Amino acid sequence: MAKERHETIENSKLLYYLKGFSKKEITRLQDFCCSPFFNKNEKLSKLLEVILKFYPRFELKNLKKETIHHKALKKELFNDAQFNNRVSNLIKLTEDFISQNTIENISGLSEFLKIKGLKNKQLSKGIPNITKKFSAKIGSKNMFSPMEMLLDYLVEEEKDNSYRLDNSLRFEDSINLKSGKLDAFYLVTKLRIYSEQLNRERVFNVAFDKRLINDIISFFESRKKDLQEYPIVWLYYDLIRVLSDEKNTTYFNEFYNRIRSEASKISPNEAALLFQHAANYSIRKINGGKTEYLVKLLKIFKLQDELNLLVQNGQMHDRTLKNIIEVANKLNEQSWAESFLNRNIEFIKVENKEMIYDYNTANILFSKGSYKEALRKLTFVNIKDPFYQIASRILVIKVFFHQNDIVSIDSAITNFKSYLKREKQVSTVQKEMYFNFLKIITSLFKLKTKFLTEYRNKPVQALEKLMNELNIDKMIADRNWLMGEITILLEKE
Repeated sequence: MAKERHETIENSKLLYYLKGFSKKEITRLQDFCCSPFFNKNEKLSKLLEVILKFYPRFELKNLKKETIHHKALKKELFNDAQFNNRVSNLIKLTEDFISQNTIENISGLSEFLKIKGLKNKQLSKGIPNITKKFSAKIGSKNMFSPMEMLLDYLVEEEKDNSYRLDNSLRFEDSINLKSGKLDAFYLVTKLRIYSEQLNRERVFNVAFDKRLINDIISFFESRKKDLQEYPIVWLYYDLIRVLSDEKNTTYFNEFYNRIRSEASKISPNEAALLFQHAANYSIRKINGGKTEYLVKLLKIFKLQDELNLLVQNGQMHDRTLKNIIEVANKLNEQSWAESFLNRNIEFIKVENKEMIYDYNTANILFSKGSYKEALRKLTFVNIKDPFYQIASRILVIKVFFHQNDIVSIDSAITNFKSYLKREKQVSTVQKEMYFNFLKIITSLFKLKTKFLTEYRNKPVQALEKLMNELNIDKMIADRNWLMGEITILLEKE
């Protein structure tokens, strides 16, 4: 096996890069490598052309060095060292393409580099026209991201430098403008860093040096009027207040309302990050028993969906899809959940796409009370990933619980216990939570079946004991669902 890998490009950095490219990027890469300005070695273009025929799967049988060489360069004898050298050159070309592509995709960067180049060559007469093009992309009242704010400052810096060299240029105000723009960039960068430090301190239980945080906040508060045109600075200021004092719901509401109104004025990446903070805050509140935050959480997801922030680079994470659908189901918004699933399944880029669709459809059907249809869909779901193995097994158990199917639920619980015992990818803490879930649902199911078939009086004491156990022990998976089922039985006549 080691020899076979050595004879292929399976582990090459080139393949690693190519797998991350979209079809459009692959086409542009080919054009880039065929351009004599970037590549004068025609043999590299031919090798790349052959390799890209196997995009996107790149199966091992097609990746042998000699096979690729002979398909690309039929008349030339194969030499392993020479082939490896050419692959290294292709890697460099691919990295150059990534660099060029990045310059084109960062708004204003190309114009800044032109301005700097003209100033360095003392060709200052060409600068005013380029600065107009830059301003058309990044206006002073439309700061989309920290990167663009940095470029806005750097362009003003180059304009001021050009003015010192040539006073005929109308850049006399640049010295004042660059000072204000540097302040705004500095503020958003420091606030952004502090917000991430506060977040990581909570998640990873570590401490960071934030000795200037109060000075930065005071500086912002003293300059509020000057920063009205920079919504992103205000958003990170709001976020820091939320992360510093999560009990103060006023801070969160101000942050939430501002991101709703200003999301379209900042870059999609920044908006997605800030919405994620809002979602995480809501989730923490829900986990702490504040179930009213479910409504706000779904609103956050819907806003992200409307603004196309959930799809990044043509992809959506399958777990994001699942989590959003589950929240919608809990709020009885199954119609929206179905629409969301059907609109976004194409952005799930994994092998088990059809099974993921079936699982989420089953979840929606279950929440609608269509248990037979849900079970039918689940028969097509067999994803090896423990995340989906566990989720689908729990959903099956819930279906049998609602169908009062004693034999099937016993079998499903036994099989799930066996799976948890042998599955090494599930942590000890997670296993404890799932075993506790199985323990509670077993007891609850027994009480439910006895109440339906034997008891004349409701087993109130036993049900309240289970509810109390759920309130005390947080290490139980699907606590809210279990508590909901107990409540239904307690209210049942």
